[in-house]
Amino acid sequence: MRIREYATLKDRIYRYSQARKLSVVRGSRDKEGKFTERAAVIVPFDDGYTWDSAANRDSNVDPGLAEFLSNKTGLSISYAETASEIP
Repeated sequence: MRIREYATLKDRIYRYSQARKLSVVRGSRDKEGKFTERAAVIVPFDDGYTWDSAANRDSNVDPGLAEFLSNKTGLSISYAETASEIP
């Protein structure tokens, strides 16, 4: 996977085998606990870096993205309400 964060010139490059988990979340909660719907695919890697698809697009998850990543990484998809609730 080639990842370029906003306002950076250097890519992060990971092999699919470096992914440790694959999760889809519905959104996030603010400090007061209010839920904001912003679906995302979240992939933590073996070096501690975590990629979050919500940082790069609107509030919808491409329906094929999680399935594509699951096929490439061999990881099953877990689902959670928010990132803090990922098993």
